[in-house]
Amino acid sequence: MEDAPEQKMILASLAYHWSEADRAVIRFSKSRGLEYSREFKNGGTASMGCLALQPLEILHNILRELDFESLGAMRCLNIQSRDVVGTLPAYRDLATFAHNALRALSATGLLSKHSAKYLYSILCQDRCIGCTSFGSFLFLPTGCRCCFSCIETNPEMVIVSASAAAALFGLADKALRQIAIITTVLGDYGISRKTHRRRIRIVSRQEARKVGILIHGSEEEMERAIALGIRRGKVLRENDRPQRAANRSIPQPPGANDTLRFMACTPFPYLDVQRRRIDNGVCCRGCEYNWYRRDEDFPSGYSISQDLFRKQNKTFSEDEYLVHFENCHSARMLWDGYILKGKRLSESVRSTIFRT
Repeated sequence: MEDAPEQKMILASLAYHWSEADRAVIRFSKSRGLEYSREFKNGGTASMGCLALQPLEILHNILRELDFESLGAMRCLNIQSRDVVGTLPAYRDLATFAHNALRALSATGLLSKHSAKYLYSILCQDRCIGCTSFGSFLFLPTGCRCCFSCIETNPEMVIVSASAAAALFGLADKALRQIAIITTVLGDYGISRKTHRRRIRIVSRQEARKVGILIHGSEEEMERAIALGIRRGKVLRENDRPQRAANRSIPQPPGANDTLRFMACTPFPYLDVQRRRIDNGVCCRGCEYNWYRRDEDFPSGYSISQDLFRKQNKTFSEDEYLVHFENCHSARMLWDGYILKGKRLSESVRSTIFRT
């Protein structure tokens, strides 16, 4: 069902996408396709084997369990395989609507990490794994959807270098290979736009800790191994000799604002399958107004400022925003005082009334 004209006007005039947040994570400036070879293997005469005899529905059920690297290779077999993969809903919709995320997975070495079925399920649900708010980003190590606030502050989304994870949890290289290892993409990250000119390997601290406990048998045994400078690559058995680390210094985990977190995330839209509509998430001009006018319109205090800052950066789905609008005094004020009077909230107008 089409939105009412008034709802469309509300979204167009008082909701905005927070583009600075997109620029804080892995983002590609040009919307190129995935970097698969466009040429068929063996001149396009390679066979799909017994798969070619299967009905399309069965083929799709099989193919959606594959990762995108495997699907990309299969597309290059022949014309039939290209068409079969191209009509797979998970492949088609992710390649169409989330190509930036697929490029990020490819650039970081994780294109083979998650199945098309799994990524498609995340594309079609919009809640952040950490706080259940609308999430407009993909956390690459686990393939979970997250919001910007959780990228910044959620302890389960702390990112450390692979070498730091090895020292923190007593892991040899073999153990580290059990989790997703990201090779970072050069660029500027975080709201502060910190430049990273060297590619490094990073991992989820939480995932590394889980492997550490599994490898060592318990958290207590892991702590003991760390204290002794021992690193293990697999679950210890009677005849195994654990590897002793040359350097026993334990690096401290990064703080909440460390830019490594942003180097492990990328924008990820939500696909409303029923309406075939993409939602990238929006913020509220009314809440933005409150933030810039906080010194004049609100009592002073750290908690007040923090609350206003969180609300300014809160992202809604478009449907959620229409509900929020009804209860946001400042958004209603802007609607009644400007939009209904035919005044656009251009950047120059906002700088005047917001007093930025």
